[in-house]
Amino acid sequence: MAKRTYQDQWLLLFDKTGIEVDPDLAAYHTVGLDWSVVSDGLEEDLVWLITAGVCLGSVGGKRLRLEPGTLLWAAPGAALRFRLARPGVPITLYRVRVGVEPGARPPIPAPCVTVKPAWDLLPLMQRVVLDAAERGPDADAYRRALLKALFAGIFRAQRRRADDKPVLSTSQRQRLMDLTAREPAGRWSAADLAGHLDLSADYFTRLFRATFGAPPRRWLVEQRIRNAAHRLLESPTSVSDLAAELGYPDVFLFSRQFKQVTGLSPSRYRETHLRGGY
Repeated sequence: MAKRTYQDQWLLLFDKTGIEVDPDLAAYHTVGLDWSVVSDGLEEDLVWLITAGVCLGSVGGKRLRLEPGTLLWAAPGAALRFRLARPGVPITLYRVRVGVEPGARPPIPAPCVTVKPAWDLLPLMQRVVLDAAERGPDADAYRRALLKALFAGIFRAQRRRADDKPVLSTSQRQRLMDLTAREPAGRWSAADLAGHLDLSADYFTRLFRATFGAPPRRWLVEQRIRNAAHRLLESPTSVSDLAAELGYPDVFLFSRQFKQVTGLSPSRYRETHLRGGY
């Protein structure tokens, strides 16, 4: 019988009990302007997915640059050191801490694992964060299923990394992110975005799908909703006013798309995501 890989061992772990997400440390938020992390090691596995901004640091001595679309999985006990790449320009991220019963956790071959781009894992990170506070047998089973899907996605991304498929460069991805942040109400076609990067529409669409795991139209909706989610947490703007600012003809369409992307209505999202920590 072939020896099980650490990936196989992890996926089997999620079929059992004894694995949990700390609900007080699962969140989606923008860090403070003076944010930094200095830790000699956590008791849980730490998973971040950066959606905006850039930070620099290390895990277990391994130097890292985390930019939008990067997922970080850090092992327990690994020293963490992080700071903003540009002072006063914060990052926004989804984060969870996953605890495993002592002696049951399979090791990983490095202090951390990174996946870039990891945009296709974003919906799973959202669901894990949103369901972290739910309790009961059904909720526990559902959360383990979400975690298993998330980690299976991480392992699949590791295998695909060897394919070296052409993707949009870091600077090209950042230009698109900057465009959607600067003009959140914009309604661009794939040809518009291609022109923004001086690429042909067909070539851009192929690169875009390989980079983000979604067609441009769906990605633009998700970006618009993520920008809206930031506003809901950072300002007292009403849902209806925010919908109008983002160019929605009515608040009902905005609320429907918001729930499709995040799993919650705008008002419910605002109530459940105001948490701190790392």
